[in-house]
Amino acid sequence: MLVYTLLFTQLGQSPETNPYISKFAKWLAYIIHFGDLNYLDTVILIIDDVTKKFFDKDDKLHKQIAALPFNFHYYRIQQPFSKIEGICEKYTCSPSLFSSYSMNLFIDLNYLVIGPLKPSYSLLNSKKTLYVQKDLQPHVFGFVDSSELIYFFNRIVKGCFGDLLYTSDKSVFNTYILHENVLQIGFQFLTTDGIIKQAQQPQSEGSEELRPLPELQGQMQMQMHQHEQAQSEATTEA
Repeated sequence: MLVYTLLFTQLGQSPETNPYISKFAKWLAYIIHFGDLNYLDTVILIIDDVTKKFFDKDDKLHKQIAALPFNFHYYRIQQPFSKIEGICEKYTCSPSLFSSYSMNLFIDLNYLVIGPLKPSYSLLNSKKTLYVQKDLQPHVFGFVDSSELIYFFNRIVKGCFGDLLYTSDKSVFNTYILHENVLQIGFQFLTTDGIIKQAQQPQSEGSEELRPLPELQGQMQMQMHQHEQAQSEATTEA
């Protein structure tokens, strides 16, 4: 299994004031204690060069990484010019990163692992399927490497850069899953109860999140309801 996350400092800002640096240490500690990953598994941190240099000064973090029971790697990126450019790096990684693993799982730094990952997620191996949170937040999602999903991610990036006002990938992520999925990639809900939880955040954090476009919101809710109903009926028949 591959678990990856994203940490960046926007151009013109200092890593010293970046609150996500301390969040990463906590995020990693929870994976160590609860994730039940071993030497066959890998955790990758997507990080820009400026933030990585700041990391190199943290001896405590280096000791924590050196003692990990699983593989750990950095994936280096350029410091992003904008917030949305940085966010989109989770979709633009080299496809070769994902091809060696039975399951690839993105977990945002605002979410903590509180239970074993592999018993629940290692069997989710359907290609052309994106495994998402029930509320369709793009903070936790899983997938098996496929050219269709890489193309799908590219569509999300293109959509995010289509409007310079975007500061979040949330509405684009939702829109492309339910409305503009040209390749008809399916999606299934990812069970996170007892496995992954959202970390407590100040009320102000996330205030820039964009809601789904008003004209699409009702349709999205209808499609989510139909999808849940279909999954329930399939479970009953089984």
